[in-house]
Amino acid sequence: MTSDQKIEKIYDSIAKEAFQNYSILRENDNGEMEKFRLAEIEVYMIDNKNGIDDIFIHKNEKQLQNKKKYEHYSGFDICLGNNKGLYCGVLVRGVVSDKDAIYGPGRVKYKREDMQKIARTIVVNYEDPCKEDLFFLSELKTQDTELKNTLFKLPRVNLSKATSYKFLDKPEKLNTYLNLKARYLRIKDRKFHKLKYPPEESREIFNDLTTLLAIIK
Repeated sequence: MTSDQKIEKIYDSIAKEAFQNYSILRENDNGEMEKFRLAEIEVYMIDNKNGIDDIFIHKNEKQLQNKKKYEHYSGFDICLGNNKGLYCGVLVRGVVSDKDAIYGPGRVKYKREDMQKIARTIVVNYEDPCKEDLFFLSELKTQDTELKNTLFKLPRVNLSKATSYKFLDKPEKLNTYLNLKARYLRIKDRKFHKLKYPPEESREIFNDLTTLLAIIK
C-alpha cells in the first residue's frame, strides 16, 4: 500500500463513521429544527503519527477538539481531533432528509434576510446510527444496493489557490492533497442534477455513475 493509499484509507474511515452515526438538526426558514442525514462532506486532517499533513486544513484550534463545531466563513466543520496534536475537520457540504436535499456548505449553514447572511442554528447528534448500510462504490458487488446508499469518493472542490501556489516547489505534497479523494457524497437518484442547487462538479459524479452502472449490470 502506498502512502497516498494509506492516507485515503484513514480519511475513508472517518467519513464512513460520520455518515453512519451522525445526524444534523438544522433550523429552517420558519425557525423550526429539522432532522437531516449527511449528504456531502469533505475531510481535512493533520495526523503526524500517520504521516498526514493536509496543506488545505484551516488548522484552527477548534479542529484539535473532538466532536465540536467549528463555524467559519464557508459553513461549519465537525471537529474530530484528539486534543494532542491531531487536527480533523469534516466540512459539511450537504444534508438530506426524506423531503429535501441541500447541497453547498453555505446553503446548509446560512440563510439570507434583508440581503444579509444569517447563521442558522445547527446541532450535531453524534450518536444517531443510520438504519441503512452504506457502501463505497468500490465495495459494491450486487445490483440490490440502492443508489442512495452509495458513497461516492471525489476530489475536494474550491481548494485554496493561494495555498496551492505556495506548494508549487513541493509537487509531491501538492499532488497528494490537491487530488486526494476526500470528498464524500450521497445522492438519492440519477436525477440529482435537476435539484435547484445540485452538488458541485457534476462531471465527476457522472463519471462515477457510469462506473457504477457497469458494476451492477
